[in-house]
Amino acid sequence: MEVYELEEPIAFGKGEPITELKLRKPVAGDWRGCKMEIDLGGNLVFDVDTVLTVASRITGHSRPALAEMSQSDLTQVGAIIMGFSAPGRTTGNAS
Repeated sequence: MEVYELEEPIAFGKGEPITELKLRKPVAGDWRGCKMEIDLGGNLVFDVDTVLTVASRITGHSRPALAEMSQSDLTQVGAIIMGFSAPGRTTGNAS
């Protein structure tokens, strides 16, 4: 689990502002319906909709609330999610 303190708290609805996000490592089902691509450089690429959808699923906050994040917070949350998705060790024979 990773805790990210928002640079700009999210004011959404009538509750207390959201000041931090607790992100757990996504499981396969969290990516359901999401778009991921690998660019020519071999980098994993997500679009904004994917970041918001996965972030909502792994933080427990609603997608509409997370859509109120600042761009810099969205970028940082996307980087955390990407870090969770970095390739692990390779096993077996790839030939």
